[in-house]
Amino acid sequence: MMAYTVQQDKTCFNVVEKDSNLVIATRKVKTEATKLCQALNLGGGFAGHTPMFFIAVYPKLENS
Repeated sequence: MMAYTVQQDKTCFNVVEKDSNLVIATRKVKTEATKLCQALNLGGGFAGHTPMFFIAVYPKLENS
C-alpha cells in the first residue's frame, strides 16, 4: 500500500502522508515531488507513521 501521495496546492506540490494527511515536504516542481513520493513509498519513509518533528507543515490546532 502506498502511504504517500502528491497533492497540488496553489503555489506548490505537497507530498502528503495519506493516513494522517500531514504535509511531509513541498516542492515547486511536480516531477521533484513525484520523485520524492516514489522514494518514500518504496521504503524511504515511515510507512504512514511519520514523526511530527519530520513534517514540513504542522497542522493547525483547533484552539489556536
